[in-house]
This record gives sequence, structure tokens and C-alpha cells, in this order.
Amino acid sequence: EEASPDEFVRVIGEIVPPAAKSITRGGPAIPVNVPPKPNAIDHLFPDWRTTSLPDGVRKTVDFYRKAGA
Repeated sequence: EEASPDEFVRVIGEIVPPAAKSITRGGPAIPVNVPPKPNAIDHLFPDWRTTSLPDGVRKTVDFYRKAGA
């Protein structure tokens, strides 16, 4: 899922509100690298499902919270 830095910070702020205040962003945009066959993974893994940005951030935060416990 494509997301702008502002969108990413907004989602982090929703999941971990204090974190958004300590995140800064700036600099040139990073180009998107679109693979020539974006659906190739579907052929290799028929059960593949994408993860939304909020779900991915939430799962990542939960993982590191558990790892740090």
C-alpha cells in the first residue's frame, strides 16, 4: 500500500499517540519501486492477502511491545 510520509505519521499517531510528536519528516520524496509484475506473488502464494497500513503499523508496534516486555 502506498502512503505518504504524512499519512504514515498520522497512522502512527493514531496507534501510539505520544510517538507522533517525536517523529520528524523532510527531504526529497523516495521514488516508488513498482515491480514489473506486481501480481506475481499471487501466483506463488494464492492465499496472499495484503495488510492495510493501519493494521501493519499496529502489528509492528504490538510485536516490538511484546519483544521488549
